[in-house]
Amino acid sequence: MTASATASEWVSVNGPVMVAGAALECVYTGTATTPEVIDPGLPIDLRAPDWQASSVTRPPHYGELTPAARAAFLVWHRTSRRAAQAPAEWALLHLYGLERRILVDGDDDPELRREAVELGEVYGDDPDVARTVEALGHRSRPASPPPLVDQPVPVALQVELGRRALASEAIDAEWALAWAWYHPDLPRREAARRAPDEFARLWRHRFGERFPDGFLAKPRRRRLALEYVPANPSLPTPLELTVDDASDVFLTPAPARLFTEIGDQVESELAPYVRWATSHPEEIGSVHAVAVLPAPLLAGSAPEAAAQALIDHATSVLAGARAAIADSAPLLEVWQTAARQDDIQRRDTVAIAQVLDRYGLGVEPDVRFGGRPISRRSPAVLFRHDGVPVTSPSEAYAAALVALELCAAVASADGTVDEVEQALLVEQVRRVEGLTDAERVRLDAHRLMLTTSELDLDDIASRVVGLPEQQRRGVGSYLLDVAQVDGVVTDEERRTVRAVYDLLGLDVAEVDARLGPLPTLTVPPSGPTELFTLQPAEDGDHASDSLFVFAPATAEPEPQPDLSPEQPGEAPDRLVDLDEGRLRETQRSNSAVQDLLGAIFADDDVHEDEAAPTGASLPTLDAAHSALLHDLASRDQTTRPELERAAARHGVLPDGALDVINEAALDLTDELVIEVHDDESVTIDSDIYEEMRA
Repeated sequence: MTASATASEWVSVNGPVMVAGAALECVYTGTATTPEVIDPGLPIDLRAPDWQASSVTRPPHYGELTPAARAAFLVWHRTSRRAAQAPAEWALLHLYGLERRILVDGDDDPELRREAVELGEVYGDDPDVARTVEALGHRSRPASPPPLVDQPVPVALQVELGRRALASEAIDAEWALAWAWYHPDLPRREAARRAPDEFARLWRHRFGERFPDGFLAKPRRRRLALEYVPANPSLPTPLELTVDDASDVFLTPAPARLFTEIGDQVESELAPYVRWATSHPEEIGSVHAVAVLPAPLLAGSAPEAAAQALIDHATSVLAGARAAIADSAPLLEVWQTAARQDDIQRRDTVAIAQVLDRYGLGVEPDVRFGGRPISRRSPAVLFRHDGVPVTSPSEAYAAALVALELCAAVASADGTVDEVEQALLVEQVRRVEGLTDAERVRLDAHRLMLTTSELDLDDIASRVVGLPEQQRRGVGSYLLDVAQVDGVVTDEERRTVRAVYDLLGLDVAEVDARLGPLPTLTVPPSGPTELFTLQPAEDGDHASDSLFVFAPATAEPEPQPDLSPEQPGEAPDRLVDLDEGRLRETQRSNSAVQDLLGAIFADDDVHEDEAAPTGASLPTLDAAHSALLHDLASRDQTTRPELERAAARHGVLPDGALDVINEAALDLTDELVIEVHDDESVTIDSDIYEEMRA
């Protein structure tokens, strides 16, 4: 200890000393020139105290204070040292004395540490005060872990974790998260930076799933040693503090590996939410968040509460059924109320479908699957799905969807879709190979929707004109089978099929030839669809290059009586000729189905000057999405119809493609490359685009 330091003495809580009328305790007094020593002989000015410490510089030094500042400091001391409105300089100057007494003189009086902790509770927003209090209060057991902020590893965290490890006390999720946050070898996650509250809540949840009773850290023999640089500039530096009741576990590798696994899981789960929240900060906490919040964060949240009316409405419409046709207007009105919006935009219809998905429900039409936005003028179909919902069309689903629409268009050409025609469509949905159960449920809901409105056959058929002849014949041949399935080919159906043949560039005479005499297939008028078995035709001259790959029937049809139309009281079964062997034989290649899909979604009215610009695939995108981005970047602005045509040229769906491209941009640059405007046109941020190309 220096000579100047010896010219001072410690005043304990039991023996206060009077200085300028103030009773002082827990201080050093004397003539020493160190910052913490209060010299009773120095002048003070009680007439005009410097209450705000405006004349004080850091680090504060009692001997260098102005008389007005000394007066303010002594008044603060006399009035319990807890005035929240007082400047932090007074608390820091007082802590200099406590620091010397505890760390240098070795006084373990718990009252001194309590004094330091209480000062921190009042003035802890000051970083110098907070750091000093933390070092002095390490023997106290904190009630909660430190806040997750950018600062050096808190001493209290290291001490508490070491004490729990040595005492075999479980470490709960709150303390484990703080351990992971401050561990120097673990990265600060992107999700933690962009959505800190959601990251912390989900991290604690996943930790609790693994360790419902807390985590036991294996102690080490070595005790925790802290290297401390005192705040008091007169004290030796650094000081080494050994905590006898704490093990040195903070940097052990096993917990770090565990925290990395949990962090990776949470980062992955939160990625969609973070991307969405970055693009739509104004909607955080709204019903829109239901679509992207991980399930543990959704339960009991404000977004879920906002979505409840939509779920209740859909459940009421279904009334226990698997699917039901619904009036779209009430559905959209419920959404407008939940979202607090005055109108409905295209993206809202996507959000409705996404929110329903989270609760085991679905809706058709769905723009994510190439459908039109839900409209008040047209019915919708609500349905229940099992397991994981379908969120984007697979190759098999997209092909089956278009084929189903073509079949439905021909089946309804006579103004009705009767029981047998409906049975054929149901059977198609059931037996198309390559679909998941959830896709079959959605496809069947789409089939139900097709019964509520007229299909524009020209619009569908005109998109297959560019198919190779074999595939065009396959389309035509299958539609002939559909036209015949009810045993009656009306003039309307004949005209419709002839029109399609003409659009496909096929020989219209084949329509007349095939829609002539009908060989036999017996279909019970009200029988179950499982008995709808396709029989080989006697006429093998016409191969059917159909759109579907069918699984073989699993049940043989029951023998049916040979009823004639003349038998009284008996209705004749309707007869039709379909060759299942031909259906399977000509549909073995999934690549052919994909060629068909690409042609159907490609616009046949693209002009020469609309040809997509070429460009290399970008490192973060596949070839199709890279090409679409290059295409959009070649324009100042792209309207919604232009976007849809461009997406079709590149074999992607527009809304999904925008999400994929923007996600890649966020991962690379933290910014969006495509901006979607209120009129649904899009523009490209050229700076971000160039950064993605670099």
